[in-house]
Amino acid sequence: MNLVNKRFPSIPNTIGLIAVSSKGEVGAAHNSDNLCWAYMIPDTPLAYLKAKVLR
Repeated sequence: MNLVNKRFPSIPNTIGLIAVSSKGEVGAAHNSDNLCWAYMIPDTPLAYLKAKVLR
């Protein structure tokens, strides 16, 4: 995310990413207070907003 901000300094960059390990572990990062994100594992959809778990 820092690389995008470096390469495009004149554009307001609000980005995020979701990464999944080979073991199925999920991690996420974002650089905005208002960037929500979601993913689904078997039988369990999860959504996050401001570091709160929403079910």
